[in-house]
Amino acid sequence: SILKESYMHEFETERLKMRLLQKEDKDFFVSLYTDPKIMRHIAEPLSKRKALSMFESTQNCKEGSAYKQITWSIWDKQTNEIIGLQSIRQNTNIVKSGEFGLILIEEAQGRGFALEAFNELSNYVFNILKLERILTHCSENNTYAKKFVFKAGFQSIPSSNNFLSFEKR
Repeated sequence: SILKESYMHEFETERLKMRLLQKEDKDFFVSLYTDPKIMRHIAEPLSKRKALSMFESTQNCKEGSAYKQITWSIWDKQTNEIIGLQSIRQNTNIVKSGEFGLILIEEAQGRGFALEAFNELSNYVFNILKLERILTHCSENNTYAKKFVFKAGFQSIPSSNNFLSFEKR
């Protein structure tokens, strides 16, 4: 899989540093996915046990699985604090296509970090991983996400669920 071959890459922007998710990020990861405020536009908050299980699965993308995923922690370079997570997930049955995900702590929302991280991840995915299509989804109620997804160059596409879907080629 293209993600497996290239997964060691890390990258940064003027304000952010993205590095691969590491074992020491576990408590941060769990805190995001169990927080009702953070999860309100994504899904129901996870139990601590489910969040831990999800963390373990991001650390061990199984060989032979239909999906390969790379997850990065997002760091504010000014404060040197972790502010979020982003990932690219590739369905290995769909060649040259991946799906973006991003989640930020509340204090980092509305400051342009999501757009900055998405733009840099787009560059990474198209130029390093050589994918040709990126998908992402957001809740209809998440007006900020809708705005930054369009600013990042994504186009709206039909969706079969209660989330909005977007693609970038």
